Amino acid sequence: MLTGFRRDKLARRFSQLDFDGDGQLQHDDLATMAARLCDGLVPADRPDLRAEFATAYDELWKALLGSADADKDGKVSLEEYVTAVERDPARFEGSVRRIGMALFDSIDDDGSDVVDPQELFRLGSAFGLSRQETDALFERLDRDGSGEIGREEWLAAIRDFYYGDDPESAGSLLFGRVL
Repeated sequence: MLTGFRRDKLARRFSQLDFDGDGQLQHDDLATMAARLCDGLVPADRPDLRAEFATAYDELWKALLGSADADKDGKVSLEEYVTAVERDPARFEGSVRRIGMALFDSIDDDGSDVVDPQELFRLGSAFGLSRQETDALFERLDRDGSGEIGREEWLAAIRDFYYGDDPESAGSLLFGRVL
């Protein structure tokens, strides 16, 4: 069931994806998101990771068109986006997981397959989070207390962002606190 808090989280994410601010997601919005993340996070010598971002965001666009574009106008409104996340989670989750893995790979600077607080701060900065916010996020993401975030912890937080209802969970803080 979609609660007001979950709807607010989805609205926040929608607004981050809606680069031109017209209240509609279009392919160009997602392509711009992929390009900006690459520019801010992916080293120039990683064309494979840059291509993965582009492919992952294209996949998300296709998933949204397939399950969200109810009026078939080639645009996705906030209401269509929220409905798609609720109605067709399997289709939506696959593309979001792929984007999440590309994000993880882009901030794992040393290739250790874990993320430390400094690496997470680079990502948080790309989404406008302060150091204090990313440090708080890190504490919640590091569920096993190892001082590092593994892929499973990361993926669990992404899923929690879309489907969890706890305002203090790691997933709820991924893209900034919903007020």
